[in-house]
Amino acid sequence: MSIHARNGIAVVFLTLLFFLTIANLALTQAAAAPGVTATGISSASVPRPDQGHFDGLISPPCAPAQLSWRNLSKGSLPLVKHVRCEVPPGGLPRITPLPVTDPQPTPDPDPQPQPGEPGTPTDPAPNPEPTPVPEPTPTDPVTDPGTDPTPQPPFVDPGFRYYPPGDLIPQDAGRGRKDRKVWLPDMIFPLKLGENEHPHMNSQIWGYGGGGWGGKGAAGGRECDPRNYDPMQQRDNYCEVRGWKMPLCPAGKGHQGQDIRAPSCKDNKWEVVAVVDGKIDMRTRNTTVRLVGKDGTKYRYLHMHPRSIRVSVGQRVKQGDVLGRISRFMGGKRATSTHLHFDVTQKIKIGNRAPRTVYVPLYTSLIAAYRHAKGLDRGIDSDGNLIAQYPLEIGVPAPPEPEPTPTEPTDPTPSDPTPTQPTEPTDPTPSEPTPAEPTEPPPSSDRTWWQWGKDTIKSWTDWWYS
Repeated sequence: MSIHARNGIAVVFLTLLFFLTIANLALTQAAAAPGVTATGISSASVPRPDQGHFDGLISPPCAPAQLSWRNLSKGSLPLVKHVRCEVPPGGLPRITPLPVTDPQPTPDPDPQPQPGEPGTPTDPAPNPEPTPVPEPTPTDPVTDPGTDPTPQPPFVDPGFRYYPPGDLIPQDAGRGRKDRKVWLPDMIFPLKLGENEHPHMNSQIWGYGGGGWGGKGAAGGRECDPRNYDPMQQRDNYCEVRGWKMPLCPAGKGHQGQDIRAPSCKDNKWEVVAVVDGKIDMRTRNTTVRLVGKDGTKYRYLHMHPRSIRVSVGQRVKQGDVLGRISRFMGGKRATSTHLHFDVTQKIKIGNRAPRTVYVPLYTSLIAAYRHAKGLDRGIDSDGNLIAQYPLEIGVPAPPEPEPTPTEPTDPTPSDPTPTQPTEPTDPTPSEPTPAEPTEPPPSSDRTWWQWGKDTIKSWTDWWYS
């Protein structure tokens, strides 16, 4: 193409460009007029927020798009100016607040709030008192019979076990009194026991070192055999074979009380104490000491060392006072094994007979006192009987593991909402907007039509000669 042809085409384009520049200037000024858009449609019906409150708090108005060579190169001339609504990079520039042209009414001074006046934020109208709904009466959960609904604390092994009352050694099978009644629920154990120290309630005649009965059944060995001092084998020997008349024993005769070995077989070491408050009414050569409680119950202690006895007849003692020390004296000399014989007499009524004083069963009372001495509860139920507790009592089966009870889904019962007291609204504390970090200003669009035309001609000229 010759240079003259190119110059002609350039003149045509420049002429067209001039008219486009004039049209663009007219459209720009029309868009800047208040209430008029690029399409000539009034926007007065659209609420326009105060320009002074933008600063990133309210969405900015749409800005007119720039004409570009790409639009012209495609052969299309837009009759309606395009609108761009996206936020330019770096955010909106700060906008100068415009003066308010519409007259604003002068606000009246805040009136004093009136009680019950609707719309008063500081004193809301009181709601009528709701009718109180009676609360449902709590009912005890339904539990299976024989179960204890009270959660039990974790079991701490005290280090001893005991056979049930009346369960005598096999040589005396059937002679024991199977009576779980705790006849003496408030007494303490008759031996002073330290931590990790245990008594050993068992038979003297059938134990190791004992002579048996009637020359038969001797176990052999010696009385200090460790098998006689096993705290896991506490056993009743009330009613075991003897010649004493015992109306409460199944055989009508038997042992009057309970034999108790000390924590060890060392003689004249382990102290014996008063099991209740009372008065001493007997002390004999046989080293027998008897204590009478306030209710008339009599407690006998046998086989203490004569030089260890600290009390005398007529002396008043308190529960826990030391009376003497365990030994093997009987009849004024060492003639039995090292142990304490302890028995109790009470005046009771048996059957239809008149009340009389008898030796009462005391094994369950000793177990309750023993438990108490080792930090457990006494294990007495509401009927006054010794409970059968696993694993302390030998022979009591372990309780079955509780099976999870499936619960049937129940429809939720709608409940009336609980009325709440209205809270007084508080005026929000105005907070100043955090200024945005300064960014590079976008390219300015405040160019004159002459500058815009000049830049456009330059870009076309560079393209034409490229």
